[in-house]
Order: sequence, then C-alpha cells, then structure tokens
Amino acid sequence: MGIGNSRSIGCCPMMTRGRRASSSGGVFHETAEWPSCQGRTMQDSITVLIHGTYSSSNLWYKPGSRFHRYLRSHGFADVYSGSDYFRWRAFATPAARRRGAEKLIAWCREHPARQYRFIGHSHGANVANRVTQRRLRGICTLIHLAPPALPGNLPNLNYVTSGQFFTIHAQRDAIVTGLAGARQNYQSFPELAAHETVIELAGIGGHWQPVRVPNWQHWDIARIVSSVCSEASQRSVASRGSRRGQQGARRRRRS
Repeated sequence: MGIGNSRSIGCCPMMTRGRRASSSGGVFHETAEWPSCQGRTMQDSITVLIHGTYSSSNLWYKPGSRFHRYLRSHGFADVYSGSDYFRWRAFATPAARRRGAEKLIAWCREHPARQYRFIGHSHGANVANRVTQRRLRGICTLIHLAPPALPGNLPNLNYVTSGQFFTIHAQRDAIVTGLAGARQNYQSFPELAAHETVIELAGIGGHWQPVRVPNWQHWDIARIVSSVCSEASQRSVASRGSRRGQQGARRRRRS
C-alpha cells in the first residue's frame, strides 16, 4: 500500500451506481461511487501517478523513479509505491481511455482511501477526468501534466472535493496542439477556468517538461500543488472535531 497513515477496518461503503430521487421535482441522479474496502486496509490518502498514451514503459511514474522519489520527499509521502502500481492499456482511442478510467476505479476499489490525488501525464489526465465523470468519491484534486484538454472530456468538479485542480504544461507543446480540438489548459472553459491553477513552464522541452524533476524544483511546483489537499484534510479533521465537540456538549447538557 501507499505510505500514508492507515487503519484496518471491517467494511466501508460499497461502490454503487444506483440512482436516487432528488428533493426537487423528482429528478433522478446517479449516486456517487465509493471504493469498496471490505476486509482491506483503508488509507488516509493515496497519490496515484497515471501515464499517458503508449507510455506504460516510461519510467517517470514507476516506484523508484527519480520523479517518484522526488514527490515522496516533497509533500507527497502518500504516492503509491507498491509493485501493483496503476497502469492501463494506453492506446490512442477514446475507448482505451474509457477502459483506463474503469480500470482506475477498479484499482481504487482494491486500494481504498479516504482521499485520492491523481497526477496524470498527457492522456493520463483524461483518464483521471473520466473517473470524475463516473463520480468516484474521495478525489481531492487533479494534477494534470501536459494534458490535451478536450471539450468532450472535461473533469466533473462536483466530485473533486477541494474544487481545485492544476495544469502544468510547456509554453508550447506541439504534441498537444497538434491534436484536433485540444487545448493546453482549461482556461477557455468558463465553468472550469476559475478552479484551475495553470503553471506554464518556460524554455524548451515540450510534452515531457512537466515530469522533469528540475522543473519541479525550479518552479517550486510540489509546494504549490501539495498544499490544497493538506488544507482540505485539515478542514475535514477540524469539522469532525467540531461535530464531536457539539455532540459531547449535548450529552453533557442532557446529563
């Protein structure tokens, strides 16, 4: 499992795709999906690295790589380090990315956590986006590295608990801009622009610049992108503490 704090539990909410009626007008919506974790160890948080198209043989996302080691020591101690790290059959088709998202949801089911951070390179970012469309709960943020931002494959921020995500890309990425309809970030999508932090890397390097450790060091990227979920986690802990305090006060008044 990852390195984050963990606790053994007997059960937790099962992953479902049921439908429920809303309180207004009887409109039906799909319920959110929770990773199933019966009999497994629930992690507090897991960061998942997601490779892009035809890139499963690349080293950057694998445990022990320079990038992986850098993340572990710079705000991402929970980056997954097991031998069963996530990978998908990364063909250059929407169907492959859809199957990749299904596989990532299944992976999360096998590796349950209260909070996930997805760091996806290239179309790996679109796999993460598709997971938000499937309404997996517990996603704190998305960190997109050189993503092809496509109108038909946008993140559903209703299922990103921080309400924020990051896009890191070169000034000009010829691979992304060469794809029909693709943009280098999500600023042209009004519903997403205010929630996106864009880090544009100067210099040469193109599509692979965002996975190079010297760029993360120079631009202090780890500090910027790791702070969001830490703050969200602290707010969650504070909220739980507040509720416990209120419950204790009510019990004292009754006694």
